[in-house]
Amino acid sequence: MKSIIQILLFIGLSTSGSAQIISIEKIKEVPQNKFYNTPDSTLVFPVIKMKNKKVENKINQKIKNDFKKERDIEKQENNIGSMLKKASKEGLTDLDFEVKYQTQKLISFLFQWGGFGAYSSSWQTYYCFNLETGNLITLDSLIEKAHKSAFLSLVKKKQLSKINSYKKDLLDQLHKKEIDEETYEWVLNEMKDNCWNYYNPQKFTINKNSITIIIDCDFPHAIQALSPDSDIR
Repeated sequence: MKSIIQILLFIGLSTSGSAQIISIEKIKEVPQNKFYNTPDSTLVFPVIKMKNKKVENKINQKIKNDFKKERDIEKQENNIGSMLKKASKEGLTDLDFEVKYQTQKLISFLFQWGGFGAYSSSWQTYYCFNLETGNLITLDSLIEKAHKSAFLSLVKKKQLSKINSYKKDLLDQLHKKEIDEETYEWVLNEMKDNCWNYYNPQKFTINKNSITIIIDCDFPHAIQALSPDSDIR
């Protein structure tokens, strides 16, 4: 276990030099959405500022490109304020970010989203960047191939333990008649393969002492409140 964690934290991040972020600028906009009438700037988008402008541009462009793809905004649009306004007109009501961990060589952060479609919903997206290259760090890029199978087996074992504990709690809710049998069967059906099909090597955060992998069980809106805990530390 210890050797696996050491691999995760240091593979690909051992080059010399400093690439520390100078600051993170916040671009803010008030939503233009008819579903969310507020005077507050609930849309907040980060712009990373660095001494190394090549790396700065690479990171910021990746974040913007992903945003445009997520919100179906034309590729040529590059003004963040305009992007936020267009997205809000299509249902985006909230956007903010949280830095989970930062060193001179990497930054791990997440976006927190909220919006209206057929239903109101919220979700998160995750980023970890190498600040010396501007490359996106994923679990696949951190783990040596020789150790990947062992690492995934460890994650699957922790996931199975969580899901089994959750199933026991769900059965208890059924016995107490807090949920009905139809809902119980529906939830079980949504957790095929213990939700492992939702594993994504980009969905993780790093802090000083650990990595937290996020495996979201994407339940339909009607049973979304019954979704199991998705954090694997």
